[in-house]
Parts: sequence; structure tokens; C-alpha cells
Amino acid sequence: MFRLIILMQLKEGVDPKPFIDALHEMPKTVPSIKSSVATPDLGLTKEYGHNSTFAWIAEFENQAGWEAYIATDEHNAFYDLYKDDVEQFLVNQWQF
Repeated sequence: MFRLIILMQLKEGVDPKPFIDALHEMPKTVPSIKSSVATPDLGLTKEYGHNSTFAWIAEFENQAGWEAYIATDEHNAFYDLYKDDVEQFLVNQWQF
């Protein structure tokens, strides 16, 4: 299995719901995504620094499945959705 984790911090005042909704829909149209969860941050540790606005965890059968996903129109559409509203994001990938 290949796991992708994205932590995204949106610019101040940007609503994360459209991004989370888009990620919830993604597995319906991208067959290489085997499981997926997107959740907003609860904001419980903001006093320690910046929190991500939301996280997305997606699993693929293997790296080729992830590569198939990043070549999709859905991936490009999601990039177009967030590119102007993101402050920063972190990506982590690994196989298990």
C-alpha cells in the first residue's frame, strides 16, 4: 500500500468546506484511490503555532496508483481549486 498525507493551511478566512467536500468526492471518480479521509482541524493546539486547516489521507494500492491519480483531471481541478487560497501545505508519502 502507498499512503499520501496532505496537511494544508489555508489563508486566513478561507472556508475549508469546499476543499474537504472535493476530496470526499475524489474516490468516486478516481479508481486508484482505495481509501480516503479529509477532515478539518479541531484547532486544539493553536497556542503552540500554526495548525493545518485540514488534512487529507489517501491510500493507493502502490506508487503506480498514486502516479495514476496525479495524472487525472480531478487532481488538476483540485489544484486549481486551492492554489490561490493556500498559505502552505505539507505532503508525506510512504509505502507499507
